[in-house]
Amino acid sequence: MVTLSSSMTLNLSTTGDESLEKSVVLHYIIIDMYFYLHGIVTLRFEDHVVIEVNGIGYEVTVPSIDDFPVGESQFIYVVYIISEDKHYFIGFKEIEEKMFFLKLTSVKGIGPKTALNMLKSVSFRRLEQAIKEGDEMYLSSLPSIGKKTANQII
Repeated sequence: MVTLSSSMTLNLSTTGDESLEKSVVLHYIIIDMYFYLHGIVTLRFEDHVVIEVNGIGYEVTVPSIDDFPVGESQFIYVVYIISEDKHYFIGFKEIEEKMFFLKLTSVKGIGPKTALNMLKSVSFRRLEQAIKEGDEMYLSSLPSIGKKTANQII
């Protein structure tokens, strides 16, 4: 499955006098090609870890590096993102957190970076609770989330 952001570049033209051109910028694509990586966490940095799988080290951006101790065998549930300037993995400790991230990014105005920043600031279970309760004030207090976006999330 491939999920496109809400906009993409599209140029259409016809032969003859008529031409139609519609251009919108492609911000990101989420490719549902990888489900998880299983291996040993070998390095931790400020916002990402490296997990070695069959001799290859994969760099994975994570909401909390504390969930991934160095030297331990781990499953990291991943989402593969292609943006205008890079390709990268975002990984999660729990499958439910991955699914929650995918739901967040399906909301208009919430891209991978915004969803990740939300999950870095608070647990996904707390976010889930705020959404179920319709707590607009709490959601709009999160990074990059205004009232309009909070309402769209709810």
